[in-house]
Amino acid sequence: MHENRFRFEGDRMRIRDLVVDYHEVVAMFRDMSESAGDAELADRLAKLIYLGYVADRSIITTAKVDYVKEGFESMTKSIDSKIENDFADAVREKIDEFLGGEGTFTREMQETFGEDGKHSQQIQALMDEYRAKLAEVLDPGNDASPFRILEKNMEEKYSAILQFMNRQAGRASAEERAPQKGKKFEDLVSGILGESSQVLGCNMENTSNKRGISGKANAKKGDFVLTEKKTGKRIVLEAKNLAKDPATRQILQYASIALENREADYCVYLYSDSDDAGMPEAGMFNEVAENVLFVAVSESDPHEAKKRMILFACSWALARVRAADGGVDLDEKMGRLETRLRKSLDTIKAIKTNSQDITNACKSMMAD
Repeated sequence: MHENRFRFEGDRMRIRDLVVDYHEVVAMFRDMSESAGDAELADRLAKLIYLGYVADRSIITTAKVDYVKEGFESMTKSIDSKIENDFADAVREKIDEFLGGEGTFTREMQETFGEDGKHSQQIQALMDEYRAKLAEVLDPGNDASPFRILEKNMEEKYSAILQFMNRQAGRASAEERAPQKGKKFEDLVSGILGESSQVLGCNMENTSNKRGISGKANAKKGDFVLTEKKTGKRIVLEAKNLAKDPATRQILQYASIALENREADYCVYLYSDSDDAGMPEAGMFNEVAENVLFVAVSESDPHEAKKRMILFACSWALARVRAADGGVDLDEKMGRLETRLRKSLDTIKAIKTNSQDITNACKSMMAD
């Protein structure tokens, strides 16, 4: 038989003839011995002893309280026993008043550290105060709470973005379902001319479905006619949305038929360009013949930009027919129009760029 011996040497403890018969511990060290020497095994054992010490020191508070309670009870019983044997009843009563279940010391301990003690109540009151403040900040039912204010602000911004994107998606979907893109462009031109014809000093007539003087094949050429009130001069407007940019030859041919069919003095050929990658052969705003003006507007341009271009085309045509009637300095008139046109083209470009930036930003925000 081995005898476990402990000897203390200053800050060290020496263990001799230690026998460990815990199966799990023995199995663990046997496995480690295959790859570790005696010094490393001894170090492992020291660490295990230290871990046991830490675990012993880390027992939960309830166990310590129970230990203290049992200690007091044991001490009270021991004192009671001692009093019964060695002291008079009066002395025992005095000690019971101090250490008994209703004793002053016991009561003071309970009032201070017990479940309903002063410290517990103070901590609970503090926690209740913070809990109430946190609940007030996060209360979704209180419109004045910071959380609800932030939530409403985010809801409003998200709703505005969502409505904008839905309108954009609805508009794009409607355009895709439209049986005739050309008809859609005609409706756009019709609305602009209807709003602005009186400002231009003209009477506007939608002639897209009316027969003119040409033969059966060309009887409906010329979608709109503006009649200048003072001179009676007629301007025919042709609105086109084609899959491919028209050649200058095609523009002149079509304009010639429209002029004849509507007995007009000047033709404005309005083209809705769906391909922003390239420019039509005839340019963007170009008088391709003495009495024919070609104007291209981009499908992706905002409404205001399209309106500006169409109204400038009408102003240009009116300046031409009025000059042809005499009494107008054509060069001066056209010079002023060209200056205004250049400024407006810059404005249109800025509007288009800003609109595209807004659309891209909204799409990015929706994706986020």
